[in-house]
Amino acid sequence: MTALRPLYVDHGAAAVRLEGPALIVEQPECAAGRFPLRLLSRVVVRGPVPWSMEALFACLEQGVPVTFLSLDGAVVGLCLGRDRPEETLTMLLDRLLAEPGWVEVYQRWRRAAERRAIIEVVHRLALPAGIDLRPEIVRTLAAAQMPGGDTPGARSAMRRLDGYLCAHLGELFARAGVPLQYRGGRGSPLDLRPAFRGALRWYLWLPLRRWLEVRQRHPEPRGGANAARRRAAAQYEAAAPQIAARFRRLLASLDRLLREEVR
Repeated sequence: MTALRPLYVDHGAAAVRLEGPALIVEQPECAAGRFPLRLLSRVVVRGPVPWSMEALFACLEQGVPVTFLSLDGAVVGLCLGRDRPEETLTMLLDRLLAEPGWVEVYQRWRRAAERRAIIEVVHRLALPAGIDLRPEIVRTLAAAQMPGGDTPGARSAMRRLDGYLCAHLGELFARAGVPLQYRGGRGSPLDLRPAFRGALRWYLWLPLRRWLEVRQRHPEPRGGANAARRRAAAQYEAAAPQIAARFRRLLASLDRLLREEVR
């Protein structure tokens, strides 16, 4: 899993130069773009664009291949540079823990991840625009908007969905190749599970709403408690692909942050 991205530079660019650890792409009549080399998988240049020797040398040194194309797309030349060993998320996390201020870096990402989830769920639930986005405020408003309101039954249903989420996270972390020490194993000060659970739990309001709507229409499912449990699991499984997609998005954002912040 990697967050590296390609950079496409068109012939309209005024220049490409190096500034610190990043390429600066200057554009006429607009702000220049800044692209950290650590985040680039390759650079594709179409047409004649002035490059500084320092910028090209830095790409070769960092193992970022540069391809030059003619205006009609034909390959004119390649600059490949040195081999670039793939940095895994595990390697980046190991390096993060070697930083003296790693807790602050990680907590900043964690707060931003949860805030993005809150903003998305506020929109999906059609909560009032401009509301206070503190978690406890949004949680109260979301609960009040559920079919039937904030009832003991709704809270019980949310706890059950949260349990399904915890089980799902175990699978997702394993499939992503995150080692045990970063998902609750002994010997590491960093456990990724609380941050991912904290962000992904916000998306449970959507299956909860569907579950409560079904329960209002069919309050006594045939089969009693067993049928109710199957119904709850079915609601979570319907949302599971979206939960998995958001998990991958979170993992990619963490990868990207570590590439930017950790040296």
